[in-house]
Amino acid sequence: MIESYVLILAMLMLGLCLAAISMPRLKGVLRLSASMMFLSVAMTVQIYSSVNPSVAFVISEVLLLIGFALLDDTMTRFLELPVAERWVDALLFFACLSYTGYSMWIGLNQRSRLGVLILALCIQSVRSGVKLLMRAPVFLRMPARFLAGCFFLFASFSVFRLIVPVLQGTFPAPALQGGQLTIDAAARLSKVVLLCASVAFGYLWMAALQLSRELDALSLTDPLTSTMNRRGLEMRLTRELKRARLNETRISLIALDVDHFKTINDRYGHHAGDVALVAFSNAMMEMLRPADSLGRFGGEEFVAILPGTNEDGARLVAQRLRERLRTLQFEFDLSMHLTASFGVAQCDLDDTEITALRRCDKALYAAKQAGRNCVVAYSQTTT
Repeated sequence: MIESYVLILAMLMLGLCLAAISMPRLKGVLRLSASMMFLSVAMTVQIYSSVNPSVAFVISEVLLLIGFALLDDTMTRFLELPVAERWVDALLFFACLSYTGYSMWIGLNQRSRLGVLILALCIQSVRSGVKLLMRAPVFLRMPARFLAGCFFLFASFSVFRLIVPVLQGTFPAPALQGGQLTIDAAARLSKVVLLCASVAFGYLWMAALQLSRELDALSLTDPLTSTMNRRGLEMRLTRELKRARLNETRISLIALDVDHFKTINDRYGHHAGDVALVAFSNAMMEMLRPADSLGRFGGEEFVAILPGTNEDGARLVAQRLRERLRTLQFEFDLSMHLTASFGVAQCDLDDTEITALRRCDKALYAAKQAGRNCVVAYSQTTT
């Protein structure tokens, strides 16, 4: 039976290694497979421990402690938490080895050594579970709860198997018979295998969610300016319009277009144009509030979403942006100053993202017709 558990762990380790090779963006998979390796080797040592049971116990104890420490370290690094609690691993490691050496020196039964080891593994499991519950980001909450539940179940069952026999006057421990572990030991090792399988599943679940989130972010982000692209902008505007209708608040848009941008590309090259767009977008992001959103609508045209702002407030923001952009300087031409045309529109509560953007675009077109480098509100185009 124990050989089957070792084989299961070996297959998990091999599968994780292959996953890491084929998908290099999966972080920490090799570290997770290393923990499986330590645990499987610990079980193998227990199987063939007839020559010197005490030495075999020490070796398997060391491997189990390292394997569980690696499990916790994998979760810590995946969640990008500071690795500042390694002293706990070191304390448990030396405490277990010290007690094992002391018990062997005074001739205590191996059962007490096993109890201390199980308690140390339970502490590691509870620590990992608490970390997952308390520190995992919101989008990873479901797999994190699953993993935390697996760690807590492992600790609960292990402690239960220690406490109940103690109350009955015995202590649970494998009795070495002919180099083989008893069925009781196999039951304990089966929990380790189930924990490892659950951790591998939960970890890959978290990794898949994170990769999906990163891909979604890339599909909604403009690669040059790191602002939202047109698709991301429309999706954000749709959400903000729904929120405005629900809360009965105002929301306004600012559409802006860099004046005569083609002359920059023609005179200095496309690289200079890219540099100008990046500086342009960074300057706008500095001027906007955290609640505001900025997206590149296309080419040199940008749109800012201003929740909780009416048309007059948006016009003031646009004027400050216009003045800020004129102060930008560029290494390829220190004498050059960018200007932009601004169109401002307040959204109606029954607007869709299409009608809202159309209204704002009309105001921008009016600003260009008025001579550029100015701010025009949509209400001015209808009077």
